[in-house]
Amino acid sequence: MGGTDLSPVKAHCKGTLFGYGSHFRYVVILAVFSAVLYYGAPFIEAILTLLHFPDVSGCKGAFSLYASQCLGCFIDLLGGITKDKS
Repeated sequence: MGGTDLSPVKAHCKGTLFGYGSHFRYVVILAVFSAVLYYGAPFIEAILTLLHFPDVSGCKGAFSLYASQCLGCFIDLLGGITKDKS
């Protein structure tokens, strides 16, 4: 019916470690994830070495061609704007 609400309110205190406080679960998850990355890096590298990736020189040439054409368009566009019309 009105008045002050005197029911208890649970307020979660967020501590220091990125807002997670001292929750041990998050520390353990971070430690396990770090260990998997650290000790699994040689295996990940071996798998990536065995995978066949195509040669990127063809992609590099095509990209540089498109980039030079795009740059030429912008230079032509900006050159037409900045010229004096006297």
